[in-house]
Amino acid sequence: MAKDENVRLQAEILQADERTFLAVKAVTHYNPANPAYSFATLAAKNEALHAAQEAELRAQNAFNAARDASVAIQRKQEETGDAPRFSGARIAFTTSTTQF
Repeated sequence: MAKDENVRLQAEILQADERTFLAVKAVTHYNPANPAYSFATLAAKNEALHAAQEAELRAQNAFNAARDASVAIQRKQEETGDAPRFSGARIAFTTSTTQF
């Protein structure tokens, strides 16, 4: 495994991969000796990449919406004076081994 497996590839690399896929798609009689490089395999991998990117975008949009809703509630509570106040109060949260 690469040490930077969670680091995004550069946009230029992804664009080059997409151009290569489209070029292979345009070849009418593409039939590689190794089935791992067949058009069906390449198309499935390309589709999986696009599905993962779409899922990431949807998750990011959901996160943004949840954050915006949270901030809106915080602001509304602050404006109306409904925000809980704990000034001067010392609250200890204890678990079986750790005190916070």
